[in-house]
Amino acid sequence: MSKYVLTPEWQQRAAKAYQEDPGCQRAFRMISGGQAFRFIAEPRYGIDSDIYIVNYLEAGELKEGKFVPEEEGKNADWVLSATYDMWKKVLTKQVHFLTAFMNGDIRLEKGDYSAMLKAAAGGSRVVDIFGRGGVIWPDELSPEELNKYKAKVKEFRQKLKV
Repeated sequence: MSKYVLTPEWQQRAAKAYQEDPGCQRAFRMISGGQAFRFIAEPRYGIDSDIYIVNYLEAGELKEGKFVPEEEGKNADWVLSATYDMWKKVLTKQVHFLTAFMNGDIRLEKGDYSAMLKAAAGGSRVVDIFGRGGVIWPDELSPEELNKYKAKVKEFRQKLKV
């Protein structure tokens, strides 16, 4: 399942790619603390409740990236939220992160707006990392594959309590 979005394997692969790319640390050097990405629930794809992925950074260096329970996600220093469709558009480069952010399609629910604007300039590096190696989105799956994906998401969310 490593090529499927919103799975622990996808997150771990992206975290590893971030850590191996010195440009990412430079681009986000002004960010320290937890940066949460909230995918708003989308039951048609097996996302029955919001998903929070938090990257813990220290001066741009990724210390840890993981799926977290809602409470931990909401308590991150920065919380960025969007619908599944918007995150997909950004992560597949149909829409630039900064454009989505400035238009309010990606909302900063918590955190320093000016620091996020500065970091947004480096956002394309992160977009590249999350899409690296070709990823598969649930809406691109056949009905049979989608059912397997939904079961996998349910299983890992129960296991991780996220």
